[in-house]
Amino acid sequence: MTRSMLFTGLLLFTLTTTYAPAQTPASKPDDIVRQWFDRWNKLDGSPEATARLLELYRPDAFHQIGPSEKQIGEVRFEGHDKIRKMIDDFAKANTNISFRIQAVTANEKAAEIIHVAEGPWGGPSVAVQYAAAYTTRKDNRRWMYPGAAFFQIQDGKIRGVRFYMSRDETMEVFTR
Repeated sequence: MTRSMLFTGLLLFTLTTTYAPAQTPASKPDDIVRQWFDRWNKLDGSPEATARLLELYRPDAFHQIGPSEKQIGEVRFEGHDKIRKMIDDFAKANTNISFRIQAVTANEKAAEIIHVAEGPWGGPSVAVQYAAAYTTRKDNRRWMYPGAAFFQIQDGKIRGVRFYMSRDETMEVFTR
């Protein structure tokens, strides 16, 4: 009986360790950033699209952008409610949203460069250059600009992000 119990226990141990479903590892920092760009581009003004993007952020996260032409200083949205409002406002004002990580070229090769370093908050910092394009709903004008984004990741979520855009390089896109 002891051998039978030992064999059964060993069999159960082997089955549970060998065939147990694999736990999904925490998302890699560059994957989280790619997901952000993918979900931002899918904004359509719906609560579902907004919620899908917002789930990438920690509840206490911040999202910081530069000022508009009517203000001075940074604009910082803290917490899900304020970040949600910023996302909703952008999606309601714009359509055909296309933000992408900018490819860098050299020697007839192109690569998407994503810089990753360890941050003092106990998670990675991820930096990318990006190109942004969108069409304003009010007048159907298409705009684009280059920028840089710096993501702070903690526990597989966005802890904070800072977007820089060059207003002097914003240009209207004309179709021919």
